[in-house]
Amino acid sequence: MPTWTPISPGTDPWGTLLDATLTTFSDAIDMKAEDSATVHLSGAETITGAKTFSAAPAVPDASFAISKVNGLQSALDAKSTNYARTTTQVVTGGIAAGGQASFTIPVGNVYVLSKIQVDKAARIRVYATIAQRTADASRGAVLPTGDHGVEFEYTSAGAETMTIAPSLTCDNFESTINAPILIDNPAGTMQSITVTFTFKRME
Repeated sequence: MPTWTPISPGTDPWGTLLDATLTTFSDAIDMKAEDSATVHLSGAETITGAKTFSAAPAVPDASFAISKVNGLQSALDAKSTNYARTTTQVVTGGIAAGGQASFTIPVGNVYVLSKIQVDKAARIRVYATIAQRTADASRGAVLPTGDHGVEFEYTSAGAETMTIAPSLTCDNFESTINAPILIDNPAGTMQSITVTFTFKRME
């Protein structure tokens, strides 16, 4: 049987023990979240504020309608237009006789050239990088050698339209969708040259 020890008059050990115990319980309770402020394993709940996940959440297939995913529809629409044939045009402004000028065309990082149209005699060169364009700029009417980066080269005798068949797949290794090109004016006088590229953006 347990032995009970009477508490001496004038002392309050039970009160001290009770206070310590209540303090411990109070601290533990204070660390617990209110039930209404927690996310539960089941039931419909609304969560506010930005939440960051260390791993992608797993959800059932077809959980989200496209209209509910911000920006996804626009991204998909933009992606689908990449495969539509379109054109981009460069108008050089005055290039001196025998001179050249550098430009870029917004065709993507991977694109397919299918046609080129010029309104005057011109030499057109398309490159993979700006650095390769710079290195190749002074090359005459000879074939490029080494790591030249020349994707496409065309010289017209006057106003011409050239269908590129089969179409030519090109790579643009710049950090933007703008591919570097070089346009030479072979004429004996200053002239502005208009060049129209027909292409399909693939990436």
